[in-house]
Amino acid sequence: MGVDVRDQHGRFINGNSASPGRPPRKTEHAYMRAVIGACSTDDWSAIVSKAVADAKAGDGVARQWLSRYLLGNPEGKAPTPREIEIMDAAGAEESAFQTGVLYAQINSKS
Repeated sequence: MGVDVRDQHGRFINGNSASPGRPPRKTEHAYMRAVIGACSTDDWSAIVSKAVADAKAGDGVARQWLSRYLLGNPEGKAPTPREIEIMDAAGAEESAFQTGVLYAQINSKS
């Protein structure tokens, strides 16, 4: 490739042709249409029903997949059991922990 495509900090310089970059939107739309065409709503219902049955039978991957669709990905870390006990004892709400207020109070007393 002989031509420098990065600056002194290792970032790509403007106008480099080292990578084809992001595919055009038309390409993405074509792939999405193919996925939608191959998976009907009846197919999707069957897939979800199987995931629910698997989750009920103890399949962790199925539980995780369903959780992400139903609840979304968690934005913060989950509190530890110790932190939950402290929150309960303090009568604090989970939102106080997530904003860091209670966490700062816990750590200042430790």
